Amino acid sequence: AAAKLREEMASSRQQSSKTEAERRESMVLAQDLERALQASHARQLQLEDVLNQQDVQRGELQQAVKALDHRCKTLQQRLEKSNAAVVEKDKELAQVTKARDDEGTALKRALADEKARADAAAAETEGL
Repeated sequence: AAAKLREEMASSRQQSSKTEAERRESMVLAQDLERALQASHARQLQLEDVLNQQDVQRGELQQAVKALDHRCKTLQQRLEKSNAAVVEKDKELAQVTKARDDEGTALKRALADEKARADAAAAETEGL
């Protein structure tokens, strides 16, 4: 009976030791899990900060694009007005050029007519 009692006590101590080792191992695992959870939470906060910064940058870029788009539209309107003015000036220049050409042609005809009269008058004078 004493041997059996000693055996049971030894078994109980061994079981108690095993339980204590498992408890320590469980505590170490719990601490590891806690550290991993904290690291994960810190990483999540970092990622949220990055996302917030990207949102801010996206908003800034959208504003810059809107400003550039407005500037492009303004420049396009100015270009269209300028082109329209050039077309008008070209039309005016064409009219002035045509009027000068017509005037030049009329002067050449008048000169030719005058020369023909002068030649006719000279021929008449010679014939007398």
